[in-house]
Amino acid sequence: MQIILPLLVGGILFSSTAVASDSLAEAAKKAVNCSNISDADARLACFDAASKRLSALLAPEMVAKPAETPVKPTTPVKPAPARTETVAAKPDVKKKAESIEEETLPTWASGPRHTEEERKQDSDDFTATIVRITSNNLGRHRFYTEDGAVWEQTQLVKVRKPRSLPAVAEFRRKMTGNPVISFENSGRSYRVRRIK
Repeated sequence: MQIILPLLVGGILFSSTAVASDSLAEAAKKAVNCSNISDADARLACFDAASKRLSALLAPEMVAKPAETPVKPTTPVKPAPARTETVAAKPDVKKKAESIEEETLPTWASGPRHTEEERKQDSDDFTATIVRITSNNLGRHRFYTEDGAVWEQTQLVKVRKPRSLPAVAEFRRKMTGNPVISFENSGRSYRVRRIK
């Protein structure tokens, strides 16, 4: 406290420009002299008196402004509708929670949802013969199969093309339902979508 108070008083002394410097300097000197008093009660009384003098000198700068009156809205605010939940609604919430737990994928997954019948009709893995590969200026490749299907690359990554065409490619679906293509000569797979 003895070290902090002189620093505080000195900071107030240098930061205040609107207050008369002579009276402020005298009040600061008296506050610093209070730290030399050995009796604790007398030192406390001295600091109290010095703080009153300093606050009186600094009071014009630190006057609190009264709060502005709140502006009333021009249109009346409608109260929120009352909640009409009943105790019977709780089992529905429990059923929803159970159905969510039964799903294997989260609801935010971008993959398409397939029913069991669609999965049986559409096999996840198959092979096809690629007869032509083209790429555009961005580097997006199109793969043309022997049966006339066209698959387009959806992710812009460098493709390691097979050494010669026609080449056998394996198509499979990932867990999210997105198809990928991979060639025999490279262990890489590329995301694709069927466009024709």
